[in-house]
Amino acid sequence: MISRVVMRRVLGPDHPNTLTSRNNLASAYRESGDLGQAVPLLEATLTDSERVLGPDHPHTLGSRTNLASAHYTAGDLGRAIPLLETTLTDCERVLGPDHPTTRVVRSKSINDDDQAGSADLRRRPSKTRFNNPVSSITFDTVC
Repeated sequence: MISRVVMRRVLGPDHPNTLTSRNNLASAYRESGDLGQAVPLLEATLTDSERVLGPDHPHTLGSRTNLASAHYTAGDLGRAIPLLETTLTDCERVLGPDHPTTRVVRSKSINDDDQAGSADLRRRPSKTRFNNPVSSITFDTVC
């Protein structure tokens, strides 16, 4: 596997594969409990993904979900829940309710009033809680 440093140097910091590599590394940091490295890298990667790929690109939406999960793991529900709610709304609008990314985002949150896990998070955000905050959305590189 090509390292993040090599990807950045060869492909450039804005290449989609570099962004993918950064997202996946940040997700590995989060899953290993290193939130001090994960959160800043996820924030920077999300900012760059929104600028390069656009806010509605599936990888950008996945990066946003991973950042929400990192905030949740860090105990920052004030950031985690609104970010997850916004991401779910955007996934449903852009990708549709049955897209794999939408399903993953939806599976990460459930509403206390909805045992099926298909909660309308926009209507009752105070009852939103994470269902599966540990898993991350990772992506394969293009080349």
